[in-house]
Amino acid sequence: MKSVPLLALLTTIGCGKKHGIDAAPASVVSSSSVWLRNSFDTDPSGYIGRFVPAGVTDLDESNTMTLACSKHISSRFVDGGGVSWTENLNVSSEVGARLGIPLIASASGSHSASRTAKAQYTMTGKMVAVIADPDAFAACCKSQPDQCSDRYIGEFIQGSGAILHQAARSTQVEASGTNPSNGVSGAGELASAAEWQRAAEFPQPVYFAFKVSPTPYAQGAVDTCPSWVDNPPVAEGGVYVVGHGDNAKSEQDARAQAMGDANGLAMQSAGLSGQALGGAPIPLRAESWCVKATLTDRGQARYSARVLGFVSTADIAGAKVQAEAVAAAAKEEARLAAEREAALRAPPPTMIQPAVQPQPEPAVGPPPGQAPTQA
Repeated sequence: MKSVPLLALLTTIGCGKKHGIDAAPASVVSSSSVWLRNSFDTDPSGYIGRFVPAGVTDLDESNTMTLACSKHISSRFVDGGGVSWTENLNVSSEVGARLGIPLIASASGSHSASRTAKAQYTMTGKMVAVIADPDAFAACCKSQPDQCSDRYIGEFIQGSGAILHQAARSTQVEASGTNPSNGVSGAGELASAAEWQRAAEFPQPVYFAFKVSPTPYAQGAVDTCPSWVDNPPVAEGGVYVVGHGDNAKSEQDARAQAMGDANGLAMQSAGLSGQALGGAPIPLRAESWCVKATLTDRGQARYSARVLGFVSTADIAGAKVQAEAVAAAAKEEARLAAEREAALRAPPPTMIQPAVQPQPEPAVGPPPGQAPTQA
């Protein structure tokens, strides 16, 4: 299993590369169950099914444990479909220290702090945990509580893209370059108009993040979704909304449903109807995701997704201006349509017949060539 420590991504020597992102409010909200790995590789199967020790909140795959009940957990690969995502990830203290990621205050205004990285990637696949015999797994966990915890590594995300983290504008430019063994490159140069710094770039598909899942027998007692699902944070300069997608046959469909729902909520928050923009969505930035998979009684996978979306005050104002323009255009079109309809219903103009000219009476006389009769 070939792995590349993230520290190596930032210490290789090469040419810097700027990466600009539109200035936006600091994004500090991430899913509580998705974490950046401490190394990227192409085969993390040895970590699937490892348990998270009770009470541990600062995670990377190295501080999880293989216990006796891990033997009931295997893995399989699921194609990612090449869908592009932007997603926030939790970062452990150890990995954060290597990358220089600072602690950020909670978006909810509390005194808590966390390290967060942004992943912009094309999903090429997932390695997901499979429990072939749920009864045997549950029996193992219940009979040997010390050989099973309430959470385990249930998924690794594979893709190509980049990892970025928030940085102050005074951040020094770090070394950058490409690792020739796998094509992964790191770039530490900070864009002049952005609050984000590119930490790593991986143009070839690698497993860069993992997801913590609740053990099935304790699933009702363990919630891996963060608090923003029920309590969206409050932020200056815009509005947060939480979109829902449920009972979808694929993760992609669940995410699409959640984004559609979030867009509708954002329209409502702006005081606009669903068709106010002529069918176009209001500008909405997906800040964070929480995706869950469950099995039906027939063993079929069903997905639910929650997305934390942010729409800025400026975008709301712009949407209202656009809505007024759409409404004015619709009104003008309705007026023209009414005129056309009225023209079709109007009676045809009366046709004026030309006057008939009287014909002269023919002269009375003998036929041509015949002499007149004498009286």
